[in-house]
Amino acid sequence: MSTTAERGRPRGFDADQALDRAVEVFWRHGYDGTSLSDLTSAMGINRPSLYAAYGNKEQLFHRAVARYAEVDMA
Repeated sequence: MSTTAERGRPRGFDADQALDRAVEVFWRHGYDGTSLSDLTSAMGINRPSLYAAYGNKEQLFHRAVARYAEVDMA
C-alpha cells in the first residue's frame, strides 16, 4: 500500500475542474473580493470539501495561481 494514499472517502468532484472554477472567481473578483461562499458556489463543493482538498482560502489562491500558470500560460 502506498504511503501517500489519501484517507477517507474518495472525492465526489473533479479537483482540477473545481480549481479551474476557483481561478475564474479569483480572476473576476480578486483575492479580497472573493468570499468562501463565492468559491464553494462556483466550485460546486461545500466548505469542508474545500478545506479538505485545498486548505484555506490563501492556500487555494496559491494553487489557483499555479494552475493558471500551468494551464493558461503554457
